[in-house]
Amino acid sequence: MQSNTAFIKLDGATFNEYLNEDGLSEIVALREKSKTLNDSSREFYSRHAKLLIQVGNKKDDTFKKEIGLPIEIIPEQNPYHLKKGDVNRYKILWQGKPLFGALVKVWNRYNNTTAIQNIYSEKNGTIEVRLSNSGEWMISVVKMVPSTEKGADWQSYWGSLVFGVN
Repeated sequence: MQSNTAFIKLDGATFNEYLNEDGLSEIVALREKSKTLNDSSREFYSRHAKLLIQVGNKKDDTFKKEIGLPIEIIPEQNPYHLKKGDVNRYKILWQGKPLFGALVKVWNRYNNTTAIQNIYSEKNGTIEVRLSNSGEWMISVVKMVPSTEKGADWQSYWGSLVFGVN
């Protein structure tokens, strides 16, 4: 799923808080350098989500197909082959290339509780995750760049991958 581009305007403090929460320190540094850290900010954003669903017992390699989203998360192994305690690696791609140093959030919903783990992507764009529980899982990442479109200062791309583990 790829959403349409949406728009948001935030005051400087709120925008900086959001940048720090999502690990976008390079944007904070750009705002510091341009002395706009306290200025409000206008942003275009879009969502790029993948949902893996296993139907029946037959498993194929659909999970590892790169589909060309601007930001994309690709598991190295089929999550539906995995069990609680197994480790899987996920490739984080930006414009089809490995994304180094991105804050990747790993979400697990189990027994009505959501746990979140923060992991930074390695030089080859990968992260490694131990599937500590069964339940629903989501891997998410945000990439932000200066906007090339009039009407906004920034453009952000929100990527996610959702799957379940038995």
